[in-house]
Amino acid sequence: MGYNIRGRICKSSKLYRIDLTIHQKTFLLSGLNNAEGLLISADLAYAYISEQSNGGRVTRYPLQGGASITIANGLTNPFS
Repeated sequence: MGYNIRGRICKSSKLYRIDLTIHQKTFLLSGLNNAEGLLISADLAYAYISEQSNGGRVTRYPLQGGASITIANGLTNPFS
């Protein structure tokens, strides 16, 4: 089973999972602020996302729901 995780970069960024087998797009989360970097954990449970606004931060988001955790903040250009 193949998946593709795609983010939409804009003022109110959103994250989707795309099932490449059945061509289905599933909404995962929204409210990202100038998201620039994306890393998905090997078990597909978490998305680590760097955002340029809000003081520059990296946050871990659970992809099955639940609370996010800020890993680091106050970063200058966290994706660069």
